[in-house]
Amino acid sequence: MKRKIGIVLWAHPYYGGVFQYSLSIINAVAALDRNQYDITVFYRHQSWLSHAHELQGSNISWVRYRANIPLMVLGM
Repeated sequence: MKRKIGIVLWAHPYYGGVFQYSLSIINAVAALDRNQYDITVFYRHQSWLSHAHELQGSNISWVRYRANIPLMVLGM
């Protein structure tokens, strides 16, 4: 049975360290064994699309959410 990991990215590129830290987490989970993990990344800012394209073929599913959706709804 695969383990599921969900990540919510709310940082914009101009947030500096928060954005860089988020990018490090994405790169780390992309290296996980795709046979053991299903990873879903929820992002708001379109700047994450360039990183999604860089990691194409990894075990990450990318889902864009709107600003007016409460984060607890994403977890359901």
